[in-house]
Amino acid sequence: MHLKIFIIIVIMFAVFNTIAMAQPFNDLTERELLIQLYSKIEGIERDVNKMVENTELIQRNIYNLDKRITKNESNIESFCESIDDIVAKWNMLLTFFLTLLVAVIASIIGRFINGRKVKA
Repeated sequence: MHLKIFIIIVIMFAVFNTIAMAQPFNDLTERELLIQLYSKIEGIERDVNKMVENTELIQRNIYNLDKRITKNESNIESFCESIDDIVAKWNMLLTFFLTLLVAVIASIIGRFINGRKVKA
């Protein structure tokens, strides 16, 4: 808020200086100077209003982007949770497979060492 007032004061100072430097006071009446000053101030007000509108638009865009980022963060978090579940299931299946493989190899080695039993 203070920045906006400071900007308006600086712009008004610049306008007063350009009016004073651009045209001599002797050729213009007070009424003409007031008309010029009024038109310059209207232009400044329009510019300041545009800056305020742009600021509000930017703030809305930032808010929307923040909502998107929050939504993406929750999506990534749920994705990571599902990855954790998949990894746990994969590890369980891998353990079952390795257990089966060890059992098969152990039975083959046991038969090889003990020899095949032949039925008579």
